[in-house]
Amino acid sequence: MNATARNPSTLSFRNTTPENYLALKLDVTSASDIDSAFSSAVGKFKRVDVVVNNAGYGLSGPFEELEDKHVRIQMEVNFFGLMAVTKKAMEVMREQKPSGGLIQQVTSIAGQIGYAGHWIAMTNKTKADREKCSRF
Repeated sequence: MNATARNPSTLSFRNTTPENYLALKLDVTSASDIDSAFSSAVGKFKRVDVVVNNAGYGLSGPFEELEDKHVRIQMEVNFFGLMAVTKKAMEVMREQKPSGGLIQQVTSIAGQIGYAGHWIAMTNKTKADREKCSRF
């Protein structure tokens, strides 16, 4: 199992050993972190079967009071970061033999009941990818 975080030293799971667990640094807004995480995972375990995309940046408040920089950070993490990890996962999963795998997108209930910008974008992108990849 690979587990990722911006600070992997904070990760701890019971019943893991150096043989079955690898903690990796991953900031989803960093292309080099994404490439490195997947390269390390494949290097250790020879394949990637499941990716759980659950990085997220919460932002709340009246829309007109939100600062543009915070909205942009949220979109970088919650949409563009998710898209970059998904793209890399699809690349790795296609190249491995046998090809395939599962990509699970995790989002917040807030996107379904309130501020939905990144949630709608992520959902539509995931649906489109699933439809395009169903033939593989």
